[in-house]
Amino acid sequence: MIHYSKETFLEYYRNYTRRIDGRKADQYREIAIKHDVIKTAEGSAIARLGDTLVVAGIKIEYGDLFEDNKGNFIVNIDLSPIAHESFVSGPPDERGIELSRIVDRGFRSAEVLNLGKLALEAKKGYTVFLDMYVIDYDGNAVDASYLAGMAALSNIRIPKIENDKLNRNEFVQDNFLQNHVISSTFAKIDDIIILDPTHMESELADVLVSIAVDRDDNIVGIQKMGNGGLNRDELDEMIEIALKNRPKILNRILGEKDVKDK
Repeated sequence: MIHYSKETFLEYYRNYTRRIDGRKADQYREIAIKHDVIKTAEGSAIARLGDTLVVAGIKIEYGDLFEDNKGNFIVNIDLSPIAHESFVSGPPDERGIELSRIVDRGFRSAEVLNLGKLALEAKKGYTVFLDMYVIDYDGNAVDASYLAGMAALSNIRIPKIENDKLNRNEFVQDNFLQNHVISSTFAKIDDIIILDPTHMESELADVLVSIAVDRDDNIVGIQKMGNGGLNRDELDEMIEIALKNRPKILNRILGEKDVKDK
């Protein structure tokens, strides 16, 4: 990993209108997605965003519901200590909890799953566990987690219930996925707005902003991280880039099974 100061970044960008890794301000790193990587899961995927790698797996259970007539949907993201030197073993720290909440909130706001269909009785039905693991990290785990989670959900399989138990060899022939959502995360470094910041760029940022957009270009979530300020023009610029990127990113998730692009 290349280390550099904020002054070095700003000087380089203003001289070359490029970031130190060669990207333009509104350019993602290389994206790679692979579906169905865990054969025992009811949906899975790996997403790589530059040198950040997230594995997502879905497990379905059957039992009591938290709310009447709504299936349960639980998102959990683990920051593996093998991913980065700052991640430690043990219970989730504030970063892991915040990451899980951001992604969970985006999926729920977009209503990606039809929770009504997951309820088989008023108080009994399916629970969808979407577990993700950051196993390599170089910044922007938010967008990488959205990519992995959405790719796994795009292939979700709901087992049939037989004799009040799950039959994991037979699946319900129905579509439980009703929306799609992606995230675009930005860093503001001084007066420069950049998309998909690396870990080093995130460390230099005055503020980070993640914008979640669904398939109909509805903004379903905006999360600000850090104490820096942001004006309306800067937020509008971020939203414009997020909306512009939504179709091609979503097509990568839902298109070919294995996709690479820059």
